[in-house]
Amino acid sequence: MYNREQLIVAVKQEIENVMLHYENDNEITEVDIRLQLVDGDYHIHIGDSQYDTDHRGSWGYGTVITTNHIKIAYNVKDPLNMYGILEDATHPSMFNDLAEEIVDEALDEYEQNEMEVEKIMKDVDDELNWNK
Repeated sequence: MYNREQLIVAVKQEIENVMLHYENDNEITEVDIRLQLVDGDYHIHIGDSQYDTDHRGSWGYGTVITTNHIKIAYNVKDPLNMYGILEDATHPSMFNDLAEEIVDEALDEYEQNEMEVEKIMKDVDDELNWNK
């Protein structure tokens, strides 16, 4: 079984790395982060999902809005009042919250997949025993 706390720390570190990487970028940037749980291991994918070639396992997804995007947004009149949302996105606790959401989504999918496999194996076993 996967260690939830270890996964959260790993994903949170990647979120922080993305924020630092784009800190001085003048582009408005949103970066996808995906957690893949497969074969007892995990992989963190960053960027456009079209480049993911291994689709096995269970996945959790999230998007990071870069720091400079947030600074630019403060200087723009926003009729939808995005200021509160964007301000929250810069708060360090948001890194942890997003990491937890990504990890929990992947773990939930993992558990569902495991239950489906167990059910299939039981059905096969029952079918084989019935035919004896």
